[in-house]
Amino acid sequence: MTPVLRRVRNAALIITSPLWVPIAIVVLVTETHLVPQELRLRRRMRQAGRFRHSSTLIGQGGTLIIDSPTFSWAIARLWWTPEDIMSLAPLPPETEEERDRAMSTGRYLWHPFDRWISQRYLCAQGGTAFLVGVWHAGRHRKKLRQRYPAMKFVESWSGAEALENFMKELDENKNAAIGQPKPPPENTN
Repeated sequence: MTPVLRRVRNAALIITSPLWVPIAIVVLVTETHLVPQELRLRRRMRQAGRFRHSSTLIGQGGTLIIDSPTFSWAIARLWWTPEDIMSLAPLPPETEEERDRAMSTGRYLWHPFDRWISQRYLCAQGGTAFLVGVWHAGRHRKKLRQRYPAMKFVESWSGAEALENFMKELDENKNAAIGQPKPPPENTN
């Protein structure tokens, strides 16, 4: 690189730094928080015999679960089960429109379909699905469908559990601040 090009590059980096420095900080903070957590999950699933390499699924049937474990990040986990989830599901999944409408009201409750998927298949203690991968973001869905044509796909949002708990905690704090009693716990069965 010539000295002139080096100076232009350095000047461009300095001029644009107010734009990319905050983004870089957010990326570094989330990476240092989420990566170890995902690696621990992968290790726990391996130790529990609930990890499958993606190459072992080629030609298999069953269902791939694309789960979003966080509230607003484009992070997903890919799980596999030999079962046909939609034929066993006690109710249909929530549509994008229903989820968007519920989110816009500020009163989102974890959808029963997502709760069922999480408890039956994804739960670290007692779930039955096999972890296939971590960090399969939305842009990989088309590739997954091409690679596993015999599979059925289900999308789930286990991150809604954290959101629901956060909203309940906000309500409790608000009620405590204005002197209202704490509501009785809900029966989740």
